[in-house]
Amino acid sequence: MNVRTLEEKVNKWLGELKDQEERIVRQANHVNAWDTLLQQGHDQVQTLRDSLNKVKLDQSRLEAELDFIQGQQTELEQLLEPLEAAVATGTPAQHQGDRQRDNMYHISQNLHAQLHQMTDDLTKVIEHLNTNNMTSQAADPVTTVARILSAHMDTLKWVDHNAALLSQKIDVLATADSKRRE
Repeated sequence: MNVRTLEEKVNKWLGELKDQEERIVRQANHVNAWDTLLQQGHDQVQTLRDSLNKVKLDQSRLEAELDFIQGQQTELEQLLEPLEAAVATGTPAQHQGDRQRDNMYHISQNLHAQLHQMTDDLTKVIEHLNTNNMTSQAADPVTTVARILSAHMDTLKWVDHNAALLSQKIDVLATADSKRRE
C-alpha cells in the first residue's frame, strides 16, 4: 500500500463516516421529535385521567346527594300519608274550625280596613286643626284639643301597625291552612 491509496481509503472512510453521522443526526432529530410528541401525549393522557377522576368524584357526590334527597322525599311521603288520611276522614269539628279561622281572617281584614280609614280621617282632621291653630297661642283650649287629638292619632297609628302585623300572621296561618287542606 502506498500513501496515495491509503489517503484515498481514509478519505473514503471519512466520507462514509460523515454520511453516517448525518444519517444518525437526522434519526436523532426524528427520535427527539417523537419523544416530544410522546411527552405531549403523556401530558394529555394525564390531564384526561385527572379530569376523569374529578368527574368520578363529582358523580359519586351527586349520587350521594340524590340518595339523600330520595331519602328525604320518602320520609316526607311517609309523614304526609297520615295527614292526608286524617284530612280525608276529617271530622266536622275540624271543618268547623277551618270555617271559624276563615271568618276570623275576614273580620280582621275588615277591621284593618276600618282602622286604616279612621286613621286617614283623623290625620286629615288633625292637619286641618294644626293649620287653623298655627296663629293661636299655646294656652288656647283648641291647641290643647289638637295635642290630645295628635296623641290619639299616634295611638291609632300604633293600633294600625299592630293590626297590620296581626293581619300578616293571619295570612300566614290561612296560607298554611289552605296548603294543609290541599
